[in-house]
Amino acid sequence: LTQINPDLNRVVVNFGVPPLWKREPGFGTLVHIILEQQVSLASARATYDKLTKAAGTLISSRFLEFSDLELSRVWFQ
Repeated sequence: LTQINPDLNRVVVNFGVPPLWKREPGFGTLVHIILEQQVSLASARATYDKLTKAAGTLISSRFLEFSDLELSRVWFQ
């Protein structure tokens, strides 16, 4: 991309290539990433922590079992 986009090239030249964070694969990681895209990193972490505390291991089938009320209690609306 830096070869075809001069603005992006300038960013990489000035600041370097951004780090690639390693994460465990799975549904929980997907939920966490989506949260991080929607709200601040701190809010995403707090919401994810509440969600995993309520769900235990966060898997898609468990997530689908939550009622709207249960999701609102863990700030997931």
